[in-house]
Amino acid sequence: MSSTLIFNVHNDLGEDTLSSMHKFLDYGLQALNNIESPDDDPFDGDGSKPFHDVIFMIRDWTRPDPPHGLEGGQNYRNAKFEIKPKQKPTAKRSRQIIIDSFENYQCFLMPSPGLEAISGDSGFNGCANRLTEEFNTRVDEFCRHLLGNADAIKVKTINGRPVRGGELAHDEMPRASDNVEARHRAADIRLINQLKDEYVNEMAILSLDKPFNGRTQLGAQSDDLIDSMKAKFSFRKKSSDESVIQELTAMLAQTLDTAFQSRYSDNENRRLTATNDMITELVDEFKADINEHITPDDYISDYTFAKIVDTKREHIVNRFDTFCAVEPQLFDSHKQRLLNQIQSESNVFISNNNQHNHQLISTYDNCVAMLKSRYDQKMNDLYTDPAKYYDTEELEALSLSIQLDLQVTLDACDANTDVIPITPYKDSLDTYIRDKLQGLLMMNTQRRDQDISAMETVMSNLVKEYEDELNAWIEDSTDIDTREEFLRQTRDISTRLIAENRHNLRLDVRELKDRFQATVPDLIDIFAEHVDSRRATEKVLADRIIQWYNQEMGREYDNTTFIIPERLEGIHRGLVDTALKKFKNQRGHITSDRYDELVRDILKTAYQTHQDDNDKNAPTVPAVGIDLGTTNSCVGYYKPGRQNAGQVVIFKNRHNSEVTPSCVEFRDNSEHPVVGQEAKDNRLANPRNIIFSAKRLIGRKYDEPEVDRDFVAPDTKLYPFQVVDVGDNDAGVEVEVDGMVAQFLPEEVSAHVLRKMKEVAEEKLGFPIQNVVITVPAYFMDAQKEATKSAGVMAGLNVLKIINEPTAAALAYQLDRFEGIEARKVLIYDFGGGTFDVAVLKLEKGKVEVCAFGGDNHLGGDNLDNNVINYCLQEFFAQTGILIDRTSAEGERALRLLRYSCEREKWLLSEAMSANISVDNIVNGQHLEVRLTREKFEELNEHEFQRTIDCVEDVLNGAGMSVDDIDDIVLVGGSTHIPKVREMIKDHFKGKQPSSRVNPLQAVAEGAAIQAAILNGNQAQKHRNLRVLDVTPHTIGVKTAGDVMSPIIPARSAVCTTFTKQYKTIVDNQPEIEVEVYEGEDTVASRNNLLGKFMVTNIPPAEAGRETISVMLCVNDDGILKVRAEVLSKGTVHEIEVTEHKGRLSMEELLRRRH
Repeated sequence: MSSTLIFNVHNDLGEDTLSSMHKFLDYGLQALNNIESPDDDPFDGDGSKPFHDVIFMIRDWTRPDPPHGLEGGQNYRNAKFEIKPKQKPTAKRSRQIIIDSFENYQCFLMPSPGLEAISGDSGFNGCANRLTEEFNTRVDEFCRHLLGNADAIKVKTINGRPVRGGELAHDEMPRASDNVEARHRAADIRLINQLKDEYVNEMAILSLDKPFNGRTQLGAQSDDLIDSMKAKFSFRKKSSDESVIQELTAMLAQTLDTAFQSRYSDNENRRLTATNDMITELVDEFKADINEHITPDDYISDYTFAKIVDTKREHIVNRFDTFCAVEPQLFDSHKQRLLNQIQSESNVFISNNNQHNHQLISTYDNCVAMLKSRYDQKMNDLYTDPAKYYDTEELEALSLSIQLDLQVTLDACDANTDVIPITPYKDSLDTYIRDKLQGLLMMNTQRRDQDISAMETVMSNLVKEYEDELNAWIEDSTDIDTREEFLRQTRDISTRLIAENRHNLRLDVRELKDRFQATVPDLIDIFAEHVDSRRATEKVLADRIIQWYNQEMGREYDNTTFIIPERLEGIHRGLVDTALKKFKNQRGHITSDRYDELVRDILKTAYQTHQDDNDKNAPTVPAVGIDLGTTNSCVGYYKPGRQNAGQVVIFKNRHNSEVTPSCVEFRDNSEHPVVGQEAKDNRLANPRNIIFSAKRLIGRKYDEPEVDRDFVAPDTKLYPFQVVDVGDNDAGVEVEVDGMVAQFLPEEVSAHVLRKMKEVAEEKLGFPIQNVVITVPAYFMDAQKEATKSAGVMAGLNVLKIINEPTAAALAYQLDRFEGIEARKVLIYDFGGGTFDVAVLKLEKGKVEVCAFGGDNHLGGDNLDNNVINYCLQEFFAQTGILIDRTSAEGERALRLLRYSCEREKWLLSEAMSANISVDNIVNGQHLEVRLTREKFEELNEHEFQRTIDCVEDVLNGAGMSVDDIDDIVLVGGSTHIPKVREMIKDHFKGKQPSSRVNPLQAVAEGAAIQAAILNGNQAQKHRNLRVLDVTPHTIGVKTAGDVMSPIIPARSAVCTTFTKQYKTIVDNQPEIEVEVYEGEDTVASRNNLLGKFMVTNIPPAEAGRETISVMLCVNDDGILKVRAEVLSKGTVHEIEVTEHKGRLSMEELLRRRH
């Protein structure tokens, strides 16, 4: 069919023309095998249309005037081919099939050719010059349009007749039967293709679950499917002509046979491939299974290996037989190939196994030969000395030891296989060693018998020499009196004698040591008798000399209590010279040197006693000692004696009491605060302006957790007055006086208490005092001690020294400490109102040595009161259902009333078994009545009591002592009157009773008074060290990179001890380092207390870490910290002493604030 179909239509495109066009298109579509019936859709699956173009050339000259040509034709086409609802179905179908069958359909309207051509005048000959110009133009346009699209397609035929557009005008159209048959044939051919595809798919499905099919099975499946396909074709075919049916049936058979042959060939290929894969897989499996049984360290016998191979081969063959079970006859050659490969692999394994076994046999043989040679060498080495011999047991042990070492080596060669067991090789080695040893034992016995008699003589001589030397040492020892010294000497002599003789004689060193040791018990008894005799002699002589010396000194003090120190020293020197001569003939067996040392030592101690007493009795204004307590304070001084020893006097206040409450009240219209009992009694009336327990705040920072908990936080604060930040994060108190708000540092509050104690002393003495020693808890930081010293300055006092409370208590306990020379270990248990201290001290010959101390600055009588208060509040809630709000004004008032009552009644429980705590109208008109028994009081405070015992144990551990090492226990502080406290201490120290020599409430003040008297004498500067050997309460170190605290002096280190640590530069060419010294236990340096800082300069340029700076710290017994830093490469030294005032207020400001 040409690419463009032209319909030349005259006078409109009528329905009959469209119907004829429909028939022709139906015929053409059959030729293209596009449709089976006229109602089928002519579209291809991809959306393309079966024909190219159609042009309807309309010669309808009856139409109105232009437009003509393609433009007018398109307007005509759009109108003509519009499908409308009222059209007949045939008309709709004719239009639709034309639209659907052509890629492009057009109309071309021709204009009129002219009247001459239309009229049919016989004179018209068809020449163009006889037509109108417009007609010619349109004809030319039409032709050019056609020629511009001149591509053609292959012409198809139906029953041998071409299908062209011209056939529409042909007289002979195709027969209807030909038309139907053509459609049926086309449909049946498509059916054959469909059945072939169905056959192929079904055959594929039958093989989906298997790698291949057997030939017979495949043929049978194909035959069944072919019969099925033929049956389907017979049922579904459309052709009726017998010859066509035969042709198509043959075509189907040929198509299916071709498909089967392809499937058969593919199946054979897959069978061969699967067989080869299976053989490869089974051979690999065989090798893998054998390898699982034969690791590189395995040794297998031939029999075992054959059994393994047979088992595996049988398994492999069974698997292959299962694989080819479909048609076994097809796989005979393949099976033989599999067996050959398995046999080949087996031979390789057998060869390797045999080679492996032979290598092991060779290894065993070589190892045994080497071990025999090694045994011979080691045993021969034992006898390089011709005279050497051993005990039989020792020689056998040496041989056994060598044999065990050799067996370890042989065991290391053991492959742990029963195929080639190592036992015969071990037996061979054992037999060889046993035979060799027998010969050595015979030779050894001969040597031993020859040497025993000679060694016995040597041994006896050495033991006698040992005894003689020890006896001589005992006779010559004049100043050695300890068992340890004697035993050390026995070891020295024994070691020397053995060392002198062991290399040239064949001594049995162990036996010689045993003989030496056997003589020691008798010699110890001789030594003990000698020491006891010498001690008795020395003690009798010492007592005589001390008694004579004290009598002579007493004569010098006949009618005076003070001797000028220079004269006193001269008297002492004269008495020493006299004593050396006077008692020389009484020294007995004491050597001259020992006698001279003994006399001078005991008289030096006695002189120190008289010297200190003389200083205390110096004609000066007396100094006082003040116990600045959390709850109460007291003051005393040392009163010299004339005939007898002096004593400490504790001054009573105007209320006839030795203790004064540490309470300060700031009142309206009052020039000075009220201090003491009057302030304490007024706490209920003026709670916010009465400050007590200021000692718990002194030297503290506002942001410290303990300050916030006890003084600031509304839910936990224990005190009614206001604590604020007074600047620089310093904690202080705030009061309102005369309508004005005022803030004070805790040391200012404490200054009022100290001023009060100064007034108490001055009232009793009758003259002003200035010099003072003040006590502080042992754990106080440097900042707290400095704040306490600042309080003394503001009180108008000259603070001679700040000493620890446990040390002061020890001084009070040992007031007559210089009379004896025996050392005693004393534990100070100081349980006060606000703090708890415990210390272990050693008192000996006028020295007070602090061994260890500890405590808790938040544990005291206040804590016991708080527990009782909380118990009463709980009881009140249980009785009334009223929960008192601590943060409200009414709640604060209730707590003040309750605290007052609890403090008062608590003291009664030390004597009585119960007390009644009563507060009228405590809140909301309700009265509080709580009966508190001693048992309940002890239960409420059991935890606090145990905390004190825990501190005691911690301090004992720090001192390296146990409860058995403590000679005396001294109780200090008001809380030690509690019976439960005394009971727990007694139980903890295994029944030992605390000392009753000191008053717990006055002991600290008494010790401070003794210290003050010594420091205040004419020789004060000479004796400021007082022979009190203290320890540092806290760690002291320097700040390093990253704000890290680097400890140098550990906490509880003895004073006057030097500690050194080295540091490296941390950057290249570092010229200087700032040394900042801190005190405290925090690992972050800046969180501790800064003591001082200085610069280390002139560090030589060097890489980081090359230069070393040595930092030395030392604290003397006056608390002065000496810091020394040295650049080691240059020897440059920088030193400071942290002695200047370190308080929060300058010295000028302190003097300005003096009260």
